[in-house]
Amino acid sequence: MGYTNLLQRKKLDQDAQLYINTVHQSSETLLSIVNDILDLSKIESGMMRLEQAPFSVVDLVHSVVMMFHQKIEEKGLKIEVDLSADLPATVWGDATRLTQILVNLIGNAIKFTEVGGIQLSIVVKSISQGSVELVFSIVDSGIGIEEDKLDTIFERFRQAEDSTTRKFGGTGLGLSIVRDLVHLQNGNIEVKSEVGAGTKIEFVMPYQRYEEAPLVDRFDTVLSEDKVPTDLKILVVEDNVINQGVISHLLEGWGLVAKIANHGKEALEMLRIERFDLIFMDIQMPEMDGYTTTYEIRNSLRLNVPIIAMTANAMAGERDKCLSYGMNDHISKPIREVDVKKALLTLFTHKVKSQPYNEHNSKFKTIDLTYIKEIGDGDLEYEKMVTEQFLHLVPMELNALQKACETHDVEVLRRTAHSMKTSISVMGLGDRLDQALTDLEHGQLELREIQGKVNLVTTVCQEALIEARQFYSEFIVSNNPS
Repeated sequence: MGYTNLLQRKKLDQDAQLYINTVHQSSETLLSIVNDILDLSKIESGMMRLEQAPFSVVDLVHSVVMMFHQKIEEKGLKIEVDLSADLPATVWGDATRLTQILVNLIGNAIKFTEVGGIQLSIVVKSISQGSVELVFSIVDSGIGIEEDKLDTIFERFRQAEDSTTRKFGGTGLGLSIVRDLVHLQNGNIEVKSEVGAGTKIEFVMPYQRYEEAPLVDRFDTVLSEDKVPTDLKILVVEDNVINQGVISHLLEGWGLVAKIANHGKEALEMLRIERFDLIFMDIQMPEMDGYTTTYEIRNSLRLNVPIIAMTANAMAGERDKCLSYGMNDHISKPIREVDVKKALLTLFTHKVKSQPYNEHNSKFKTIDLTYIKEIGDGDLEYEKMVTEQFLHLVPMELNALQKACETHDVEVLRRTAHSMKTSISVMGLGDRLDQALTDLEHGQLELREIQGKVNLVTTVCQEALIEARQFYSEFIVSNNPS
């Protein structure tokens, strides 16, 4: 994926550009298989972040349809796209989530259709000065669904018939995620079907019209106007040859040259004899991982050189964990140009540094709202939802933790401790509780030690619950009466 990003920046003929775009889109789709599982956990924990950026619905639809071109030809099907003439040229919303919804629905339609084809239509349901509602319809001529099964198809790990999985494959997660994603964006979805006659799935999505939308993301102008400093000495600590090449090419494109260390021990040896201005640090490596290497850099070598973590771990709290080990920033794999540039500009210019949320944090002693404010980016509805989930889940988890301790149920204890790592991360409790929860999840502890860890978690969480209720009533409800 990193190399397709690099190829897209090259001057290619029309056919080559089409092929590389298709490879890139297909690799994104493969990645979504893993992301489906991650999405479920993020939705449940309130950590699903919706991006807001301008995009063209027409271009997005054509890209999605192109992804299925080969599959449609293989099955001898046809796909018709009908776009309303009054569609806005550009809307403001989450293009990635819309792509995910359409890929799931069109992929399902193709999978369950042997003869005929698929129709995709988009019409404008309503339009106002600042917003527009779009109706997306996907109609297929496939096997159809029995009426008494329609209510179950959006359930997780469920398909209309038990034999469906054996014959057509799939996990039964796609439609459940589609429904959740539509609802998260204040839309609605419904399905109509008849056995042997096909299925129609229709969803309505509200978007802002781009001309009425807020100004672009605070990084966009910086990325287009600011240049990365070219006098930096950079060390890339990465064991994967492909990733070494990707980040090296990106840096070379900005006039930077990086040296490579294949693992943590090699990096430490290089740092003992040479000075660097910046380190890109992979987390999972042989010999010595990124966490241990960073610890050694900070505590043994006593160096303050900025360190940017590179990790494929997309779970909530990973960034906080990297920062707690002494790293300065965190980017996710697959490595993308915009993420690397943002990280560099954040460290080496003053324009894009985030402002701390002292206006809220100064009022609380236990919870830290930096993470929720950063992810929410001013979205009060998101803050409300996540805080409600924290107030709902944590008391139940504390109760389960205490009961497991009293009954010596090690399995429940470990499972609950693992679950709580996600629950507590949204309120910035990771620094205080991650170690105790890790010990409860993986440690071989005596009963007295277990009770001590549980008591610590309970005390901190009870203090956090009091402050979270205060935050909810004072800062969220008062500013967002709806």
